[in-house]
Amino acid sequence: MTSSSQRKLAMRGRFALIFLVLCAIFLGLPSPVAAQEGQPGWRLLPSTPETDQFPQINFYLEAYDEANTAIPDLAAGEVTVLENGIDLPLDSLERIEPGVQVIVATNIAPALANVVGGVTYFDRIRLALRDWAARQPAGTPDDFSIASNSGLLAVRLQEPQQWIKAIEDFVPNLRESQPSVISFSQALDLATDSNENQRMKRTILYVTTVPEEAEQEALPNLAERAAQLGVRVYVWLVAAPGVVNTPEVQPLQQMAAVTGGQFFLFSGKEELPDLDAYLNPIRYQYQASYTSGVVQAGMQRLAVQTQRGGLVSTSAEQEFDLNVLPPNPIFLSPPVDILRSWQEAEDKQGEAALMPQVTSIPILIEFPDGHPRPVRRTQLYVDGVLQVENTQPPFDVFLWPLDEYTESKRVMLQVRMEDNLGLQNASIETAVQISVQPKETGFVERLMTRRWPIILAVVLLTALILLSVLYLARRRHSLKKKREERRAYRDPLTQPVPIRQVEPAQPRQQEKPVEISRDKISWAFSKLKAPARLVRLDTDGKTVRGGTIPLDEEEVTFGRDAKRVIAVIESPSVSGLHARFFRTPDGQYMLADAGSVAGTWINYVPASLEGVSLQHGDLIHFGKIAFRFELSNPPKQDRLTVVPYEEES
Repeated sequence: MTSSSQRKLAMRGRFALIFLVLCAIFLGLPSPVAAQEGQPGWRLLPSTPETDQFPQINFYLEAYDEANTAIPDLAAGEVTVLENGIDLPLDSLERIEPGVQVIVATNIAPALANVVGGVTYFDRIRLALRDWAARQPAGTPDDFSIASNSGLLAVRLQEPQQWIKAIEDFVPNLRESQPSVISFSQALDLATDSNENQRMKRTILYVTTVPEEAEQEALPNLAERAAQLGVRVYVWLVAAPGVVNTPEVQPLQQMAAVTGGQFFLFSGKEELPDLDAYLNPIRYQYQASYTSGVVQAGMQRLAVQTQRGGLVSTSAEQEFDLNVLPPNPIFLSPPVDILRSWQEAEDKQGEAALMPQVTSIPILIEFPDGHPRPVRRTQLYVDGVLQVENTQPPFDVFLWPLDEYTESKRVMLQVRMEDNLGLQNASIETAVQISVQPKETGFVERLMTRRWPIILAVVLLTALILLSVLYLARRRHSLKKKREERRAYRDPLTQPVPIRQVEPAQPRQQEKPVEISRDKISWAFSKLKAPARLVRLDTDGKTVRGGTIPLDEEEVTFGRDAKRVIAVIESPSVSGLHARFFRTPDGQYMLADAGSVAGTWINYVPASLEGVSLQHGDLIHFGKIAFRFELSNPPKQDRLTVVPYEEES
């Protein structure tokens, strides 16, 4: 046996081994599963189902009949989803055409220059491709490329007319070309490049002559790579009919088989296949969506079951990972103190009522798994007892009735919720102090309910007795004095003699009134007092005696907590640290809120954390407590001058 024969035998052995490996790989790849032979076959695309809109899950489906022809009229009612073994209906099913990436890779070889019927093999193939491209509609989602031994000649052309021109301009030197697998390798690299449309199918039409020994050794690796990447390879072999199933041609046949393509032998007498016969079965896909019932995180299983004409077919299962967590309700700025005070009826004829009667409790609904979904119900619990339940939108706010709270009390709030999957969760408890203002009583009621009227009666009786004693003593003294005067008039020695004195009359001068300057008094007062002050006002706007707060420091803090503030204001509506007063370097008086619950208001406008400039006479509220801001030296205000109107003569 010659060395050449030994090499051929060894090469055939290697091809046989490679063929067995590829068959094993091919048999191990996922394939359509049918219930019986002759039934339609159904399969999911190998991509992972889309879960970014959970509980709505989208996936892509391909449907083929027993002839491996795409089914174009699949209806949603014929498809059922099997999620973790549970039947679920489809929400929608839409047929889409994502397009096909068509790459013609031509292995330029001298054999393509052979003439049959006056036309070379190459020109016959080029004419068939041009005619097929001319039948493609404008605006097709497909794209077209050409690869040769010298590299890529056209890359992802969008319009068929552009591809036709590229085919007509492709005129290689067939006689002097050297065959190789460069064109196929270039086409495979292009097919695996990233594409904006991830759903496009990728195909390679490989036009070649009988491969030489170096090509035969490279083809199995290229075929395996194409199969792993999902690239279908259709082979057009230009050769004599007798080479079919020979060791030299088997690598091409195996390549078409393992990639899901087809093999065609062109000897010059046959009609070249229509590319639509290759592409139509893979051109259409179905985009399906359904509402998932997954309630536990982890790996999930998805399959598709179809029924048509009494025949049932089930696809292979597709696994996907899904993170599902219960929703998380969170209190949004919950109230720390709620003050209920007595307010008279608007008509002032009804009885006073505690207000407010209802308060709003907003919440934030968070989905920690990143999948927002509908909410079934939210509930507000007070001290463990259900108070409010929302079964209709809005779910993120509660109207909490306060009628039952007639005495001050500290309560604990908690929110519980459930989503449409049945997943439940609860918020942390938060404390709320409900302060109820005592009801003011009338004078008669105070007399009937307090002991001080008895003390007042004793004091009045004592005062009456004392006044009677003083009156009697004064009257006795007056009578004694009158008796002594009468005695003096009767005695000639002591009888008074009147002496008339006449004084010269002088004109009486009118005393000039003393004018006191208000500015001088203010100036004197400023020397004794602080430069500014807050004067406490009652609900009628009148000054409260003893309620003045001097502002004699660069910064004065106000609030209810004596350990944290300088000026203490006793009121449930005032926070522990409520507001702060300070002076700017340019001498402005500023008042800023310190994050209080009830807010700091200047002329009924809320003050910010940065502060608001104060003017003489501004009305200030800390919660419900009112003050008036006064300067010791207020600026002069222009007075209005009224000029009488005089008619023109």
